[in-house]
Amino acid sequence: MAEALVARQPIFDRRLDAVAYELLFRSGAVERADVIDGDGATATVLLNSLTDIGIERLVGSRSAWINASREFLLGGYASLLPPPLFVIELTADQRIDDELVSVTGELADMGYRFALDDFVYSDSLEPFLDVASFVKLDLLASGREELAHTVQRLRERSVRVVAERLETYDDHRFCMDLGCDLFQGYFYCRPQTIGQGRADADRLSVLRLLATLQDPKLELHDLERAVAGDPRLSYRLLRYMNSAFFALRREVRSIRQAIVLLGVDNLRRWATLSLFTMVDDKPAELTRTALTRARFCELAGEELGGLSRSELFTVGLLSVIDALLDLPIAEVLGEVSLTAEVTRALLDHTGIYGQPLECVMALETGDAAVAEGLIPDAGDLYVSSLVWADQAAGALAAA
Repeated sequence: MAEALVARQPIFDRRLDAVAYELLFRSGAVERADVIDGDGATATVLLNSLTDIGIERLVGSRSAWINASREFLLGGYASLLPPPLFVIELTADQRIDDELVSVTGELADMGYRFALDDFVYSDSLEPFLDVASFVKLDLLASGREELAHTVQRLRERSVRVVAERLETYDDHRFCMDLGCDLFQGYFYCRPQTIGQGRADADRLSVLRLLATLQDPKLELHDLERAVAGDPRLSYRLLRYMNSAFFALRREVRSIRQAIVLLGVDNLRRWATLSLFTMVDDKPAELTRTALTRARFCELAGEELGGLSRSELFTVGLLSVIDALLDLPIAEVLGEVSLTAEVTRALLDHTGIYGQPLECVMALETGDAAVAEGLIPDAGDLYVSSLVWADQAAGALAAA
């Protein structure tokens, strides 16, 4: 049976907290964009993947959203999924008849929640609106005027509106103002002010420290001075070193002592990660995305062979730096000392370090064909990276 690839895409609430993940499954035998086709073998691939990987490893305490076909529902596969954890997405192009309406109604009575995906208002969908908890509206497909009209009509219903395929913060603000409840798209990975060429003082401070940390000529005393020069970073480092994670016998009281224990490379990596949490108006998911990409690039380097793990990690980590600082990526990289190959990878995703980055970004969108063509076992590496990133983000937030 063909191996399944799994990717996840966050769904945000109005505070930009990730409250759910849509899970994208691809089988090597299936090239369609939906998760499950009419073949029962493909559904088995999905269920085996959830069992082998573990749903809690993929979504943690958040809910999991999966697309389901008519055949999946009528075949009884949905009943194998625990209702509290899952939201079943039903695309609006399904053949609608009494049998399908009856099954969805029975599942709703059992506690299953439904989302109507690619929703366009029509009388034939009225029975599903009676059982749906969510309605997903595609901004790119509908346009702003039609989306606003649909949101207005849905106010009469007790459903939560999910605005999807939001590409920019302007898209997000527009849908926020309409009163949408949840949001999905790559707007959180995009700069808000790209092209304006300026950033506030806090972001500039982060950029200066980032430039210092990435300097390959950085000596121990330079690193100590850079970290000690920022009170926030110093405080976080000492908390991190004295946390239960390390369980040290003696309290770490100085930056130099922390550097000796961690090592220069690990401290540089930790400090760079910490900078992500120092910009308050960005969603925490941006840090998870950076961590996932960084870990994936690092692991993929082992598959490719002969590449610097440290530089690969940096490529993944800094791939969202433009969104973090709200500056064009070229402007950010102009201030940071990186090798030519790392810079090339970050600017246009090409070269030896660009290949892993291009691969993980393809996985984020569920493009398995591209990913598998770039890196062997990309799906397994991606799941491992997701798990590691969630753990690392938790430790970082606690520091």
